[in-house]
Amino acid sequence: MEIDEKIKEVQETDSELEAGKKAIEETLEQEKTEKKLKRKKVIQSRLLIVGIIVSIVGIFLAYIISPFSNVRSVKVINNVFLSEDYIKKSAGISTDSEFVLLFPMVKEISMKTDPLIKDVDIRRGANHSVVIDVKENDIVGYRYDQSMDLILGDGSYVTFKSEYISNLSLLPMFMSVSDEKTKMVAEEMKDLDPDVLYRIAEVRDFALSYDENMIKFVMEDGYKVYTTITGSNFLKDYLSIIKNTGSSHKCIYFDTENNVAVMRSCEQLEELYQRHLHGDETPKPEDTAEQEGTQEETGEQTSEETHE
Repeated sequence: MEIDEKIKEVQETDSELEAGKKAIEETLEQEKTEKKLKRKKVIQSRLLIVGIIVSIVGIFLAYIISPFSNVRSVKVINNVFLSEDYIKKSAGISTDSEFVLLFPMVKEISMKTDPLIKDVDIRRGANHSVVIDVKENDIVGYRYDQSMDLILGDGSYVTFKSEYISNLSLLPMFMSVSDEKTKMVAEEMKDLDPDVLYRIAEVRDFALSYDENMIKFVMEDGYKVYTTITGSNFLKDYLSIIKNTGSSHKCIYFDTENNVAVMRSCEQLEELYQRHLHGDETPKPEDTAEQEGTQEETGEQTSEETHE
């Protein structure tokens, strides 16, 4: 009897152990299943995110490749001598450029390394438009030496390329002027308005015994202007001078000491220059003008008006 009871107890214990084992196994299996489900959800979420990113990138690339993303218009403003095509090329901006990938600040930094450009402001506008507001370095003329060079307002040179300026005849040509004198003249001419520069056809060397630092400007309308280099700013009054003069002479001598423009015979001025080249002493043109009775103050120009 006791043996049967013990056997029964052992069987009950085995059953409990078996039930416990089974419960543990079921719990572990459930946890394993839950982990698989969680991992699957994470993978699915990540795949969804990757899919969304890929779709966005794909749409963006498709937009970039399409002509709808291109710049539609490029406008250049405030350029004086440099051609619009050259400025656009220097900026690297055209109607083939992608509007959304255009970073104005990066373009501006690149353009400012160009010796012909002093400053630039690039703006993106509505309807995929771009405005390039450029400030040129002062260009006062050009010369032929070993090569053709543009002359800047500080007297430095930039080797000329046809793409820079579409109409070189707008600039005066420096002829037989030394580098030292060219620098001095350029620094005086840089403050002249473009309208005045347009009227100067040539800049030629000139000197008299009392002043080696003189220069001759051959104007596009046939007049010639003789002055000391520091008197080049008188050119800003050029139009007023020729308008107000009643003289038949075509040469103008700027008397910087008295702030007047004197109309002179071109032959007389050139004769003085030739006498200087031969080593002869030459009087001041205004002195010979007084002696010969050929001095004429132009129109109503006063010394104050001419100097301003």
